[in-house]
Amino acid sequence: MGSDSPVILETKPPPRIIPLDPEEQLARFREEWRAEVRRRKLEQTGETSAETTSDSIGQPSKGKEVVVHVTRIFQEAAGKPVAKRTTSGSAEIVKHELSETQRTALEAYERAIVCEQRGELDEALQLYRKAFRGYDNVDRLHTHFEKASWAQEKVKAKDGAGSSSQGHTHARTESKEVEQLTHAMHHLDVTVVSAQGASGNVTGTLASLVSSWAESLQFLPEEEREREPVFIARMPDEVLVHILANLDIASLEQFASVNRKARVLTLDSSIWRSFVQRIYKPPQIQPDENIPTLLADYLLDHRRMFVEHPRIRLDGVYIAVLHYTRRGLSENAWVNINHLITYHRYLRFYPDGTVLSLLANEEVAPQQVIPILKPSLRMKGFYAGNWSLSGTSVLITDLTDPSPPGSDPPKYTFQMTLELKSRPLGRWNRLNFVTYESTVLVLEGAFVWGIVREYGWIDEWTG
Repeated sequence: MGSDSPVILETKPPPRIIPLDPEEQLARFREEWRAEVRRRKLEQTGETSAETTSDSIGQPSKGKEVVVHVTRIFQEAAGKPVAKRTTSGSAEIVKHELSETQRTALEAYERAIVCEQRGELDEALQLYRKAFRGYDNVDRLHTHFEKASWAQEKVKAKDGAGSSSQGHTHARTESKEVEQLTHAMHHLDVTVVSAQGASGNVTGTLASLVSSWAESLQFLPEEEREREPVFIARMPDEVLVHILANLDIASLEQFASVNRKARVLTLDSSIWRSFVQRIYKPPQIQPDENIPTLLADYLLDHRRMFVEHPRIRLDGVYIAVLHYTRRGLSENAWVNINHLITYHRYLRFYPDGTVLSLLANEEVAPQQVIPILKPSLRMKGFYAGNWSLSGTSVLITDLTDPSPPGSDPPKYTFQMTLELKSRPLGRWNRLNFVTYESTVLVLEGAFVWGIVREYGWIDEWTG
């Protein structure tokens, strides 16, 4: 078929040929060729023609079958189209058989939408990533499923428009709301995971992942070491859980990344219950709050509460890098010199409500400061105070210089208000300054009111 010979799709009188430039002729030939390919595909699969008139959908009548179709993008994404006739009416709804990968990606995408509507953004982001890894066009697949569902409801509504009343309309509205609520409840995953002595209440994305695993999990050797014995597999699960309860969070998650058996063992409730009880007590929570009340917001999942509920990290030091410019001196009047000053502010929190603050310049590296940042430290810029956490707001009060006994009392006290945040890697490992206040405790001399000749900038300090 040459580019100069047009493709005739229907038997019509030959149209009047209008001279076109080569680019327009090539574009028209491509569109006609694509239409011919689509038409042949539809004929091979046995599907009826996708071109329906506005009367067949907009104005249904007795004896006339109504066909609901979707667009070409959905047909290519869905795979095999299968037509199925409903027994309740004359409408014929076109359904599609999705592959297992497409179905899994679509379910993850729908669950991500529900999590985003509930404000669970971290979980929604993970589900969106899972959906698009499984199928690139999952968003368009979901959109066309929604359009097909809407078209089906519209056809059914118009089929029964003659005999419907206001009461029936109200009943359908209530039924639709109930269906939406039921659909949302289906996405609320609460799965009890058990593995021969290790049990835990797991919710969210992790629940759907663990529920798809086999019930009988075990430690297996690597492929190149199949003949070597696996000694950890001989230990009872109860003993392994008791050992895991004595690890820190980093070591526990590192062990969980070994295989599925290790992950299930680390989900034991006793492990995370001890973490929650050890961490969430004043000043991490308010005196009028308690763990059972907070745990109810996370569906009794101790691990999820430990991960998602705000908490001050006690296993490290918060470091802020600060910069400011200072004007320098220059021998040349046409040259301005500015110095960039860099200094660090360190904050270390303790479980008893004590907080240590240190302001140091760039001459002292953080690698040198962190090992010595203790209550016994005495150096310029070092302060100690108290802290408390309310939601994500951190309040630091009574931040004073811990002077040794017998020395002069501190002259100033400071107060900070910070906002607790999470970074992309890690949880609750970022603090944003909100306010920083200081109070003078000791006045040097009395303030005397006097007449001032001029108030403004002074080039040189005297006195």
